Amino acid sequence: MMSTKAIVWLLLAFLIQSKAESEWRCPNPDCHCTFEPTSTENTWWCYHKKPSGQSASPRVETLPILLENGSVHNEPSPNYQIGRSDPEEESLIPLKICFDKAENTLDIDCSHFSIANVSHLNSSVFNSLPQLNLVNSKPISVYLKLCPFPGGESFQSFLQILNVTNVESLTITNSAGNITLSPSYFDGIPYVKSISLESNSGLTELPADLFKETLDLKYLTLRGNKITQLDVNVFRHLKKLKTLDLGNNQISELDPRIFQNLTSLKDLNIDHNRLVNLTRALFTNVPNLVTLDISGIKMSVLESGVFDDLVKLKILHAHKTQFQTFPADLFSKTKELQEIKIFYHKGSLVKLPSALFSNLPNLKKVDIRQTSLEELPSDLFWNSTKLATLSLTGHRKLKTITSELFRDCKELTILDLSDNGFESLPENVFGFLEKLTELNLNGNRLEKITEHMFDGIIKLEKLYLNKNKLKVIGPTSFDFLRELIEIDLSHNMLTFDTDFSYSPLKSCVNLETMQLSHNWISKIYEDWRISFTRLQLLDLTWNNFTIIHDDLHSIVSRDMTMDLSNNQISVVELENLEFVAEQQEDYDQVPNKIILSENPIACNCSNYDLFLFFNKKMSHKVYNMIRIDTPKMVLCKDPPYENRSLKSVNPETLRCPNEQCPLSCKCTFAPYYSRMTVNCSSANLTEMPQNLPVLYKNSRVSNIELILSNNSIRELTKNVSKEYARLVTDLDLSDNQVSNGEEFIRRLLKLEKLDLSGNQLGSLSEEFVNLTLASNISSLFLSGNPWQCDCGITELFTFILDRPDIVKDSNKIMCNGNPLNGMSTDYFCPTLNPYFIASITLGSLGVLFGLLVFLYYKFEREIKVWLFAHNWLLCWVSEEDIDHDKEYDAFVCYSEEDYRFVVKTLIPELDKTYKVCHHHRNFIGGSSIADQIYKSVHKSRRTVIVLTEHFVKSYWGMEEFRTAYAQAAKDKCPRIIVIIYKEVPPQESMADEMKSYLNTYTYIKWGEKNNNWFWRQLHYAMPHRSVKTLTNNMAVTKYNLGMNGIGYNNHDTTVLFSPDEKENQPGHYATQIMKKG
Repeated sequence: MMSTKAIVWLLLAFLIQSKAESEWRCPNPDCHCTFEPTSTENTWWCYHKKPSGQSASPRVETLPILLENGSVHNEPSPNYQIGRSDPEEESLIPLKICFDKAENTLDIDCSHFSIANVSHLNSSVFNSLPQLNLVNSKPISVYLKLCPFPGGESFQSFLQILNVTNVESLTITNSAGNITLSPSYFDGIPYVKSISLESNSGLTELPADLFKETLDLKYLTLRGNKITQLDVNVFRHLKKLKTLDLGNNQISELDPRIFQNLTSLKDLNIDHNRLVNLTRALFTNVPNLVTLDISGIKMSVLESGVFDDLVKLKILHAHKTQFQTFPADLFSKTKELQEIKIFYHKGSLVKLPSALFSNLPNLKKVDIRQTSLEELPSDLFWNSTKLATLSLTGHRKLKTITSELFRDCKELTILDLSDNGFESLPENVFGFLEKLTELNLNGNRLEKITEHMFDGIIKLEKLYLNKNKLKVIGPTSFDFLRELIEIDLSHNMLTFDTDFSYSPLKSCVNLETMQLSHNWISKIYEDWRISFTRLQLLDLTWNNFTIIHDDLHSIVSRDMTMDLSNNQISVVELENLEFVAEQQEDYDQVPNKIILSENPIACNCSNYDLFLFFNKKMSHKVYNMIRIDTPKMVLCKDPPYENRSLKSVNPETLRCPNEQCPLSCKCTFAPYYSRMTVNCSSANLTEMPQNLPVLYKNSRVSNIELILSNNSIRELTKNVSKEYARLVTDLDLSDNQVSNGEEFIRRLLKLEKLDLSGNQLGSLSEEFVNLTLASNISSLFLSGNPWQCDCGITELFTFILDRPDIVKDSNKIMCNGNPLNGMSTDYFCPTLNPYFIASITLGSLGVLFGLLVFLYYKFEREIKVWLFAHNWLLCWVSEEDIDHDKEYDAFVCYSEEDYRFVVKTLIPELDKTYKVCHHHRNFIGGSSIADQIYKSVHKSRRTVIVLTEHFVKSYWGMEEFRTAYAQAAKDKCPRIIVIIYKEVPPQESMADEMKSYLNTYTYIKWGEKNNNWFWRQLHYAMPHRSVKTLTNNMAVTKYNLGMNGIGYNNHDTTVLFSPDEKENQPGHYATQIMKKG
């Protein structure tokens, strides 16, 4: 259903159309008009039939047109379109009429006529216009554009066709064909104030009494026609005329009486005619003239006193004339003169008389350009004290000026001396110009800025010295220019090379724009970075930069653009950028922009930080501080990144050669991982290099990958540097002569990857396996060794089956040519005949029993240790028997950051009951830390680990844990007690063996609110010093393991839990109940 609103709009449209068709009809049957009203204007499209023989117009489409006043109409009307299917319609010519209601203007546009149409049409086409009922009390402005000149005796007859009576302004432009105007042409429009007949090629003359009825006319424009002469009386009725424009015609002579009665005339343009007479008499009748334009006239000499009667003249323009000089008294009577412009006198004007522009108290602007002047008189502007703007440009033969030229120009604010031939300027030449704010010296031939050239111009804000031949600028030349905001020194030969870190611009601290392109500059000076807080643009394009040093972070200005395009920059140092950015407050700011396009940026390690920046791998604060752009495609030329985009270089793949390297080795550094790779493969080595490189450009490496493949190394050299233990994480010993690998794992504490493939390993010991499991090794390669395929290979067989995640090449380990991991133990360790075994066993039991009795009495303690370790016949064994030689009950391991808790809280409590060993009390100064850790662990029944994030990060702390872990594995009994102080450290910060231990055994957690429970758990896990054999009649003590503590019965007993059982008991320890000693 159509909405009510839509119906209303359709009805309104119908009414408007009906009105249009009923009121706007053409009086001529050869035309058709349509009407388009809008809220701001009315538009009519009238189509006039072409003369016979003319070809059809192109089809006129309906297109929306945006008018200058902002309104929109369709062109032409959708109510009437010319279609090719109708030959009669194709012969119509469109005429557009538009009335702007707001501006009260009526535009008649014939621009849709073709040239052929206009040449055949005459003013009779206007007979087809509709009568317009423009009910409006305001005067109307009428514009005819590209239309035939309305014919008839008067213009009023044309207006009557349109029913227009009150015309204020009339403009007819670009009319074609010959134009002949009758003396009464403008009769009937007496109130018109402005007439413009402009660019009408057929208008060549004007009748004497053409303007006799337009007594109120104030503005008359006759520019751009073909008028050759004017009747002496043509303007005599225009006493109110203020502006007369006769420019760009073909007038060769003006009668001195031509301007009689024009006493109100203020603006006169007679430029670009063929005038050869310009006398004082011509201007006698226009004493109130303010503006005069005599540009383009053909005279070579002006007579003296020609302007003497123009006492109110303020503006004089004389462009492209042929004057060779001017009379010395040319402006002697024009004391009101404010502006003089003399342009384009190449080859003619070679000299100016002395004091030509002097003694003009109101002169504010002088513009003299493009002459052949070779010198300027010193007194040229003397006593013209209000001069504010002076342009002396384009005088290529002018080599210098005198120091007295600006003596009285104390009000001068803008001075343009560009495009002259200046090779030097006198010292203090601008010393009188205390108010000067802008100085332009570009396009000269200056080679040096002297120390005192700019003295005195302390308020200068803009200075242009571009396109000179400057090589030298004195170190103090700009010291007085502290208000300078913009400077252009581009297109010179400047280097600024001095013995100082700052440039000659050091005092210009208010600079916002510095144009320094196309010079020989090679560094960013200190004052540009740390003194210019307001700098917004620093243009250094097309200079001699090869490296940008690490000081971009010290730029104090914000939202500044530094353009370094088109230099020879290969290296951009950003090493300290991230560190400095992290010190900044975290707030939003507009970053400085650095442009590096069209530079040969090196795609290697020298730009590592730059590639980090491009790959967004720096702190977000960095990108708040600086932005580096390479708008155009920049391709790498360095292998292996040839023809790749600069921004596509991944910093993780960069490898940097390092000069410090063991003999016969090659060293490369991976900065992203801080890893040094020492490649000594196939170097005929019999022992490992004694020293390894640990520095890259004064930065210490974090880890070392050591490749020793295809050599003849048998063992880990004993006197190698300590860097092996601290830094080597990857060790490739493939294809060497190694027969025992335990020492590598034991001494290289940081080892994560070990390749022993292709060596002389025949079997794998239990110690090797235990050391591997207790270490950081996550990748182990053992293939290609001559493994002995017998029962001795069982340890290796079990290891590769249990931990294929560690042994990466387990499927390549062979036993008699077959993969070991695909075999069964019967293949390499077959079982004997059971009857044979039985007979041997029975025969041996007697011997064995006797031997056991003998050994028991001789090695009683050792046997008890073995039984205890294997949880056998515990009734014969006590914990004191096993740990009889242990000096301490516990060795407490902790990080120095947790010292207060350990020494003030933990140790005092343990000391009440146990003998405790810890660093500060029991370590001996001067002894090896590693040796003391080993002895402390082996002399203690328990190792107590105070586990915190600090402990995990501590090198020696983790060494203590690994030593205790290895000892517990060897004894096959629990000896480690883990206390979590504060929070459990993050998983990613812990070593693999620590994570494995915490996943296998539980820990005791220190709690501020429930210390009683903590101490009970701790005492329970500690060794029980007087454990006796359980009696058969004792019951198991029941414990309440609630959050409020452990409940005890009346029996005088305590409970220990063995580490092998998985009951949900405190500490996961379970053992037999023994009576207290």
